[in-house]
Amino acid sequence: MTQPPQPWARTTGFVYLLFFLTAICAGLLVKGLIVPTDAAATSHNLLAHERLLRSGFAVTLISTAFYVALTALFYNMFRPVNRTLSLLAAFLSLVGCGIQVVFAGLYTFGPPLVLGGDQYLTAFNP
Repeated sequence: MTQPPQPWARTTGFVYLLFFLTAICAGLLVKGLIVPTDAAATSHNLLAHERLLRSGFAVTLISTAFYVALTALFYNMFRPVNRTLSLLAAFLSLVGCGIQVVFAGLYTFGPPLVLGGDQYLTAFNP
């Protein structure tokens, strides 16, 4: 006989809560840095608040770690129902987490690198 899912469900709910709290905090950290209608203001904000942008990325990494744990918990909870489907869902979720980390890193470290005014940027005309 298998274990009842109630302890796993409580743990999963708690990890889900931690995921949402950290994801909201990450969004609030970078809120206001991007001005949708003004590229110059956005670039100024990104350069002026680079530390805040990196802090948002760090919290995003923590949020993604919680989601990886959540994926493992969901796999463990749904494995008795259908092991193959649960494994597929876990695999796709982990691929999504990896894609999120890569693109969050690109969006965090790319703009300050391009807007930083380094010597290689003289090859481009304003």
